[in-house]
Amino acid sequence: MWTIKKLAMTDAEGYKNLLKDYELANAAGFVAIDNAIMLDMLFVSTLKNDITYLILLNQQTIGSISFSLSLDFTGYEVGYMLKQQYRHQGIMRQAFPRALEAFKQLRPMATLFAKVHEKNSYSKRILSNSSFMLYKQQIINQQVIEIYQKELQ
Repeated sequence: MWTIKKLAMTDAEGYKNLLKDYELANAAGFVAIDNAIMLDMLFVSTLKNDITYLILLNQQTIGSISFSLSLDFTGYEVGYMLKQQYRHQGIMRQAFPRALEAFKQLRPMATLFAKVHEKNSYSKRILSNSSFMLYKQQIINQQVIEIYQKELQ
Protein backbone atom coordinates (compact mmCIF):
# COMPACT_ATOMS: atom_id res chain seq x y z
CA MET A 1 0.00 0.00 0.00
CA TRP A 2 1.22 3.48 -0.81
CA THR A 3 1.18 6.54 1.49
CA ILE A 4 2.06 10.22 1.29
CA LYS A 5 4.24 12.16 3.71
CA LYS A 6 5.59 15.68 3.91
CA LEU A 7 9.18 15.97 2.68
CA ALA A 8 11.68 15.99 5.54
CA MET A 9 15.48 16.09 5.86
CA THR A 10 15.53 12.29 6.24
CA ASP A 11 14.02 11.92 2.74
CA ALA A 12 17.04 13.25 0.84
CA GLU A 13 18.06 10.01 -0.87
CA GLY A 14 14.58 9.10 -2.12
CA TYR A 15 13.82 12.60 -3.37
CA LYS A 16 17.17 12.95 -5.13
CA ASN A 17 16.59 9.61 -6.86
CA LEU A 18 13.42 11.08 -8.38
CA LEU A 19 15.33 14.11 -9.64
CA LYS A 20 18.02 11.89 -11.24
CA ASP A 21 15.52 9.72 -13.14
CA TYR A 22 15.79 10.77 -16.82
CA GLU A 23 12.52 9.14 -17.88
CA LEU A 24 10.63 10.73 -15.00
CA ALA A 25 12.20 14.13 -15.64
CA ASN A 26 11.25 14.03 -19.30
CA ALA A 27 7.65 13.09 -18.49
CA ALA A 28 7.37 15.76 -15.78
CA GLY A 29 8.92 18.49 -17.91
CA PHE A 30 12.24 19.14 -16.17
CA VAL A 31 15.88 18.27 -16.78
CA ALA A 32 17.23 15.32 -14.79
CA ILE A 33 20.08 16.22 -12.47
CA ASP A 34 23.06 13.94 -11.99
CA ASN A 35 25.45 16.37 -10.29
CA ALA A 36 25.65 15.55 -6.55
CA ILE A 37 26.22 19.16 -5.47
CA MET A 38 23.29 20.43 -7.54
CA LEU A 39 21.07 17.65 -6.17
CA ASP A 40 22.00 18.65 -2.61
CA MET A 41 21.29 22.31 -3.34
CA LEU A 42 17.94 21.57 -4.96
CA PHE A 43 16.89 19.26 -2.13
CA VAL A 44 17.70 21.90 0.52
CA SER A 45 15.98 24.61 -1.52
CA THR A 46 12.87 22.45 -1.96
CA LEU A 47 12.83 21.62 1.73
CA LYS A 48 13.09 25.31 2.69
CA ASN A 49 10.93 26.96 0.04
CA ASP A 50 8.31 24.49 -1.18
CA ILE A 51 5.67 22.31 0.40
CA THR A 52 6.33 18.85 -0.99
CA TYR A 53 4.69 15.51 -0.31
CA LEU A 54 6.35 12.24 -1.23
CA ILE A 55 4.44 9.24 -2.49
CA LEU A 56 5.86 6.13 -0.84
CA LEU A 57 5.32 2.46 -1.61
CA ASN A 58 6.82 0.05 0.94
CA GLN A 59 8.84 3.00 2.29
CA GLN A 60 10.38 3.63 -1.15
CA THR A 61 9.85 7.01 -2.84
CA ILE A 62 7.94 6.55 -6.10
CA GLY A 63 6.68 10.09 -6.72
CA SER A 64 6.03 13.55 -5.34
CA ILE A 65 3.54 16.39 -5.31
CA SER A 66 4.95 19.90 -4.78
CA PHE A 67 3.45 23.31 -4.12
CA SER A 68 5.91 26.10 -5.02
CA LEU A 69 5.28 29.80 -4.48
CA SER A 70 4.99 31.41 -7.92
CA LEU A 71 7.67 33.88 -9.00
CA ASP A 72 5.15 36.74 -8.90
CA PHE A 73 3.88 35.66 -5.44
CA THR A 74 0.28 35.40 -6.68
CA GLY A 75 -0.18 31.74 -5.82
CA TYR A 76 1.40 28.31 -5.80
CA GLU A 77 2.40 26.24 -8.78
CA VAL A 78 1.54 22.58 -8.35
CA GLY A 79 3.81 19.95 -9.83
CA TYR A 80 3.63 16.21 -9.55
CA MET A 81 5.51 13.18 -10.80
CA LEU A 82 5.26 9.44 -10.53
CA LYS A 83 7.76 6.82 -11.68
CA GLN A 84 6.80 5.16 -14.97
CA GLN A 85 6.10 1.68 -13.58
CA TYR A 86 3.51 3.08 -11.12
CA ARG A 87 1.50 5.18 -13.58
CA HIS A 88 -2.05 4.34 -14.66
CA GLN A 89 -2.73 2.37 -11.47
CA GLY A 90 -4.80 5.07 -9.76
CA ILE A 91 -2.02 6.07 -7.35
CA MET A 92 -1.77 9.72 -8.39
CA ARG A 93 -5.55 9.95 -8.77
CA GLN A 94 -5.82 9.11 -5.05
CA ALA A 95 -2.62 10.75 -3.78
CA PHE A 96 -3.21 14.16 -5.39
CA PRO A 97 -6.40 15.01 -3.43
CA ARG A 98 -4.74 13.86 -0.20
CA ALA A 99 -1.76 16.14 -0.77
CA LEU A 100 -4.12 18.95 -1.76
CA GLU A 101 -6.04 18.55 1.49
CA ALA A 102 -2.81 18.49 3.53
CA PHE A 103 -1.62 21.65 1.73
CA LYS A 104 -4.97 23.34 2.39
CA GLN A 105 -4.44 22.80 6.14
CA LEU A 106 -1.23 24.87 5.84
CA ARG A 107 -2.47 27.48 3.33
CA PRO A 108 -6.29 27.60 3.49
CA MET A 109 -6.60 30.70 1.29
CA ALA A 110 -4.36 30.14 -1.73
CA THR A 111 -4.55 30.21 -5.50
CA LEU A 112 -3.10 27.13 -7.16
CA PHE A 113 -1.84 26.80 -10.74
CA ALA A 114 -0.74 23.73 -12.69
CA LYS A 115 0.83 23.63 -16.15
CA VAL A 116 0.04 20.63 -18.35
CA HIS A 117 0.87 19.73 -21.93
CA GLU A 118 -2.35 19.91 -23.95
CA LYS A 119 -2.12 16.21 -24.91
CA ASN A 120 -1.58 14.95 -21.35
CA SER A 121 -5.13 13.77 -20.77
CA TYR A 122 -4.22 11.80 -17.65
CA SER A 123 -2.82 14.87 -15.83
CA LYS A 124 -5.73 17.00 -17.01
CA ARG A 125 -8.13 14.44 -15.53
CA ILE A 126 -6.21 14.48 -12.20
CA LEU A 127 -6.64 18.27 -12.05
CA SER A 128 -10.25 18.23 -13.21
CA ASN A 129 -11.15 15.64 -10.56
CA SER A 130 -9.78 18.07 -7.95
CA SER A 131 -11.87 21.00 -9.30
CA PHE A 132 -9.07 22.77 -11.17
CA MET A 133 -10.43 24.78 -14.09
CA LEU A 134 -8.70 25.62 -17.37
CA TYR A 135 -7.41 29.18 -16.91
CA LYS A 136 -5.50 29.82 -20.15
CA GLN A 137 -3.20 28.34 -22.78
CA GLN A 138 0.36 29.35 -23.60
CA ILE A 139 2.78 28.40 -26.34
CA ILE A 140 6.10 27.35 -24.77
CA ASN A 141 8.86 25.95 -26.98
CA GLN A 142 6.32 25.54 -29.81
CA GLN A 143 4.06 23.38 -27.62
CA VAL A 144 0.63 24.22 -26.24
CA ILE A 145 0.67 24.28 -22.45
CA GLU A 146 -2.61 24.54 -20.57
CA ILE A 147 -2.68 26.32 -17.23
CA TYR A 148 -5.25 25.15 -14.72
CA GLN A 149 -6.28 27.12 -11.64
CA LYS A 150 -8.02 26.43 -8.35
CA GLU A 151 -8.94 28.83 -5.56
CA LEU A 152 -8.75 27.34 -2.06
CA GLN A 153 -11.26 28.72 0.43
